[in-house]
Amino acid sequence: MLRDHGRPRGDEPGSGHCELLHGVQRTLAPAMVARMADEDPMGDISPDYGLGLAQGVNRLADYNPLWPHAFAEEAARLKRALGDAAIAIEHYGSTSVPGLRAKPIIDIQIGVARIEQGLEFILPMARLGYDYAGDQGIPEHHIFGRGKVRTHLTHVVVYEGDQWRRTLRFRDRLRANPDLRAAYDALKANLVQTTSSRADYTEGKSDFVRLHSS
Repeated sequence: MLRDHGRPRGDEPGSGHCELLHGVQRTLAPAMVARMADEDPMGDISPDYGLGLAQGVNRLADYNPLWPHAFAEEAARLKRALGDAAIAIEHYGSTSVPGLRAKPIIDIQIGVARIEQGLEFILPMARLGYDYAGDQGIPEHHIFGRGKVRTHLTHVVVYEGDQWRRTLRFRDRLRANPDLRAAYDALKANLVQTTSSRADYTEGKSDFVRLHSS
């Protein structure tokens, strides 16, 4: 199920989750996984998509009508690599909302039956050029980034869980409501000018996102 469709915290992972993570770490040498991600040539990404944001850089790009195609191509790669464990793959974030300026990174959400399955994706995702970033302090998430200059950011969450639904609800509301979209665009433009890091930029949006995704 591949869809071009536009964070609240959950419970901390249980002991089974931690045991599986340790098993993955023992099985896969971190250096090997990192090397596989670094070797991704990214030659399959059309320059017409205008994707890519270097570490430490924060900027907004005008909406590119080719971004849905960029998502569809990447979603097909992910589905081939992950198989039935990826129940659904959705396009979300600002690149999924026509007319909205966005960081030029395709945000992708993958739904799984059990959050622990995200750990099983580390090796197949590395083969596609993704490095594993852990949960970045967001419980019940597994986060993968493609490229040192980021072109895609993928979150693995429980399919039809609270976080899955809230993310897509926010995207759909932005698509349907031009006033909400304009307000969000203005907020992001201001934050790009007034914050010094991506973390501060994201935090600055958090109240708005929480309000309009509930």
